[in-house]
Amino acid sequence: MRTCVPWPLTILSLLQALVPSMAINIDLEMVPIIPRNVSQFFGYKVLQFARKEMRRIIVGAPGERNENGRLYECDFFSQSCEPLNLNEALDSQTAHLGLTLVTDHVTSRLITCGPGLPRECDKSTYFSGVCYVLKRHHESPRKLTPGYQECVKRNVDLVFLFDGSGSMTPEQFSGIIEFMTNVMEGLKNSSVNFAAVQFSVNVKTEFRFKDYLHVKDPRKLLSNVNQMKSLTHTFKGIQHVMNYSFTEEEGARKDATQIMIIITDGDASDGTIVYNPNPVDVAEKRGIVRYIIGVGNNFDSKNVTAYLARFASHPVEKHVKVLSFEKLKSFFSELQEKIFSIEGTGSSFHLEMSSSGFSADLSPNITVLGAVGINDWAGGLIEIQEDFNQETLININDSVTETMKNAYLGYSVKLLRYGERIFYAAGAPRYQHFGKVIIYEVNHSSPFNTNWTDRQHIMGEQIGSYFGAELCAVDVDGDKETDVLLIGEPLYYGDRRGGRVHVCLFNGYNITCRSFLRGKIGHPFARFGAAIADLADLNGDGLVDVAIGAPMESEERGAVYIFNGKTSGIHQKYSQRILGSNGVKFFGQSIHGIMDLTGDELIDVVVGALGKVLVLRSRPIMNVSACLEFDPPELLLQNFECQGTTGSRSNFGTNLTLCFNASKVTSAYQDLLSANLSYSLELDSGRMRSRVIFESHQRTIMDSLEVSEGRQCIHRRILLPNCIEDYVSPIKVSLNFSFQDLSREGPTPVLDLSSNAISFTEIPFEKNCGEDGVCETDLRIAFHSSGDKNMVLREAATVNPSLELENNGEDSYRTVLWFEFPQGLSFRKASVKKSTGKTIVSCAEMLKLEGEEKENSSKVSCNISHPIFRRNIKAVLHLMFDVLTNSSWEDFLDMRAWVSSDNEKNETLKDNVADWKIPVLYPINIIAKELEDSTQYVNFSTKEQEFKLVKHSYQVQNLLLKYPCPPITVTLEVPVTFPKGLVWNVTNITTVPKVPCRPLLDGEREISQAHLIKNISGKILVFQCSMEGIDMVQYDISGDLFIQNKSEDASSFEFHSALWISFNTSKYVSLYSIDFTQAQAITQVDLFEPENLLYIIIGSSAGGLVLVLLIGIALYKCGFFKRSYKDKMEITEDQEQSPMEGEEQEKDSHQPLNEPAVSE
Repeated sequence: MRTCVPWPLTILSLLQALVPSMAINIDLEMVPIIPRNVSQFFGYKVLQFARKEMRRIIVGAPGERNENGRLYECDFFSQSCEPLNLNEALDSQTAHLGLTLVTDHVTSRLITCGPGLPRECDKSTYFSGVCYVLKRHHESPRKLTPGYQECVKRNVDLVFLFDGSGSMTPEQFSGIIEFMTNVMEGLKNSSVNFAAVQFSVNVKTEFRFKDYLHVKDPRKLLSNVNQMKSLTHTFKGIQHVMNYSFTEEEGARKDATQIMIIITDGDASDGTIVYNPNPVDVAEKRGIVRYIIGVGNNFDSKNVTAYLARFASHPVEKHVKVLSFEKLKSFFSELQEKIFSIEGTGSSFHLEMSSSGFSADLSPNITVLGAVGINDWAGGLIEIQEDFNQETLININDSVTETMKNAYLGYSVKLLRYGERIFYAAGAPRYQHFGKVIIYEVNHSSPFNTNWTDRQHIMGEQIGSYFGAELCAVDVDGDKETDVLLIGEPLYYGDRRGGRVHVCLFNGYNITCRSFLRGKIGHPFARFGAAIADLADLNGDGLVDVAIGAPMESEERGAVYIFNGKTSGIHQKYSQRILGSNGVKFFGQSIHGIMDLTGDELIDVVVGALGKVLVLRSRPIMNVSACLEFDPPELLLQNFECQGTTGSRSNFGTNLTLCFNASKVTSAYQDLLSANLSYSLELDSGRMRSRVIFESHQRTIMDSLEVSEGRQCIHRRILLPNCIEDYVSPIKVSLNFSFQDLSREGPTPVLDLSSNAISFTEIPFEKNCGEDGVCETDLRIAFHSSGDKNMVLREAATVNPSLELENNGEDSYRTVLWFEFPQGLSFRKASVKKSTGKTIVSCAEMLKLEGEEKENSSKVSCNISHPIFRRNIKAVLHLMFDVLTNSSWEDFLDMRAWVSSDNEKNETLKDNVADWKIPVLYPINIIAKELEDSTQYVNFSTKEQEFKLVKHSYQVQNLLLKYPCPPITVTLEVPVTFPKGLVWNVTNITTVPKVPCRPLLDGEREISQAHLIKNISGKILVFQCSMEGIDMVQYDISGDLFIQNKSEDASSFEFHSALWISFNTSKYVSLYSIDFTQAQAITQVDLFEPENLLYIIIGSSAGGLVLVLLIGIALYKCGFFKRSYKDKMEITEDQEQSPMEGEEQEKDSHQPLNEPAVSE
């Protein structure tokens, strides 16, 4: 039987779903384009553009020509570049031309902008943009000046009407003069002319407009001013200014804006005087702008603003100011700003700093340019219609201008399409330091009138991340509708990576950002997302792919990441990371790839770097799938099931056929593809030792073959060399293949990642499960009677249950035996005691159970004959546990065992559990013994009445000091009457230390121990004592022993007292035999009859006298009583004491002993 199993069989089918249609088909051999005499700005922007039927690379160099900028047109084959002739652009002034470079491949147009064209306007410098539009078939570019602000100035005539009343000190009055001087000096180069009028009760013109035009030195003009020091007639002063100062005779200009600045320190003294008409009303009608400054301490009232407001223009809050004299000087800058805003040269700008063309989006009907400098760098967009004759400014509302200041709206802009609806996304990367992207919907009410509606704001999340600095709208499936908006955040930092790109899904109603694209970890300054480009389909799956630049990665070397498209967006994992080659900096600062530059119909990618451009060629992709055949399709049971020792089985196995099916993925490539495929096959992968081998006696083979479009196959033989134990787990076969890059003509294909170059399949074993092929086992478990009957808590104790396990059904797979037991036991081992078939037990480590009910329990699992416990096997298992005596124990030991398998049905599980319960016994080591001071012998005369003290002493001792003495009962048996009328008068028992004892009545007495010596006694007393918690007690039995009735017969006998110990045998067990728990004291008793001793004494005395007499006669006969013998004995004694005396002594010593010595 032959079956074909496509790769992967199981696991790798999941991997195929994870990486569909992904490839790393960008050739890492970059083609550099480095023309001569270009600056480092060359490569800042790159673009692929079809011009004059030729496909060219357009390169922007915005810093060349003294920062005017330049465009280059480059050819891939010649690797040469020429400056792009823009005619007027080369002859006129531009600024940073090439900073923006965008194409519309539908209409074959290109737009390039230089957003920083400076123009002087009076003392200010305006910055606007210059753009050029190139068409494919037309040489002459069209010049655009979007957002251009004409230099317009307004004349201003300003009169200082200042208070000279006497309420001011000379120092305060001098402060007003100094303030006016500073204002005039600050505005001396502007279109503002000045005059000054002092008012008090009288009004005096200090100098006129004519005087100022003649002498523009404010200090000279105010040098002769004297304080009037009178009342404050404010209305009169206003009337004077209108009647005399703002006249042509005084030098006022007809076209000038008239401003009056009133400086006063108190209420008007002429407020009650009726002026007809009212001077303030006249000033309002004539359009004179009136500012009033209240100085000094006379304006502490809460109604001061309301009082001063009657002299000022509206709105009041912009034209009324209350200051102390000390703060008057600091008010100069604010006042100057107000005057500038009227004159037209203020620091608040509208289009003056527009920087239009900072970004651009070119579509067939509309061109939209970003103008980041509009409204104090809040930014905005400029819409230009198809004929480039009409432009519309799109900016934020006045109500949010303050929050949008310095937001740089228009830093990036992209067109989004959904059906017939048109949207634009505009980035504002500096909005509130977090950045923001605004989505506008554009409605065309007429060909020359559009309506922009603010639809959605997408906020950045990290300060300074420049969220929205780069945008890219992606039509993933090519249906002319935008599917994904990519938002760059190049300065974002997190997870040791710099920069990220938000993937935002667009459905025509709102944009949802739910995922990110990130670069490689370990590059915190990479600026990933500084450039984002939607490419054409690189990998042949029909979906648009994306390239993202990280120009600062790897110490400014730069990198480009390729992300493949998918039906629901963009894959989060990049398919390829291309690092800039050695010597390259800022690789990836700009990217473009929508066409073939080399003529092989494969998309090429152009990447800009510092001072150079690099072209990345894409390679064709081949998909390779593998198909595996086994013959036979499974390993037969008879080939591997062995009895006894393992042996060679090399004749058995299966045949393997591996086929590769290759197909072309990149259908645009028309030539025939072929590749050198290197592969490796490994048997039983993941195991230390393989159960099968190839015919080469190796578990792995490595080889290669040439694959082309179609099917190629190889054949191998798999052998089973030995008997094996695991014949359930299938043989896992792993395949790993790849393409080898060999030098060949034409593009070298790459392997499609969806080919699953690393994959696995399995060769199953035959099952012995009957005709239905399904094994159903029936296990039974019970504790066997051969196990221990109790558990004794002695040192180094063990408990040994036995378990009977039986399989009454078919083969059991992965049979596991479990034990649950108290934590006071430690599992040691399990062994097979007897079995009707081969049974192997292998147990794992002991585990503690968790949970309130099982917190004091442990569990052990044992594998039974893994992987298969055969049918009809009955085995008795012997288990051994160490007993931990220091644990807390109940009265009984409970143990549970259960057995499980992978193929037993619930209906037969009832006998898979067994319980075992045995008593827990504590050891005691208490001995009883007789003491040596017990009376051993006593005798009595039959003729006399005698009382003799007899004592029996015993000692009961607990030798197991580790445990306190348990409750025990000590029984003493005392005989008190004996034959011949002998009585032992014992009435009580004494103990040391004292323990409770009591005599037992006849009905309470226990039967004496069977193997004690029985007494020949008429009466026996029995005492019972309790002993608990005391390690040693001495028991003394004492009393007088006497003969109650005289007896004439002599006799001898012995009597015994006895002591034995009893305890609760259901809880305790003695470590020694019963002989150590009992003792007996024995006393020998002799009864004798007294005898008459007089005749014995007389005979003995007479015999003694005769004996003495005979000894004396014998000594006399021997000469014992003669002196010569005595002298001889003395001389002999002297010789022994002094053998070395003089000669005379020596001579004398030789005289006969029986002769007396002669004295000289």
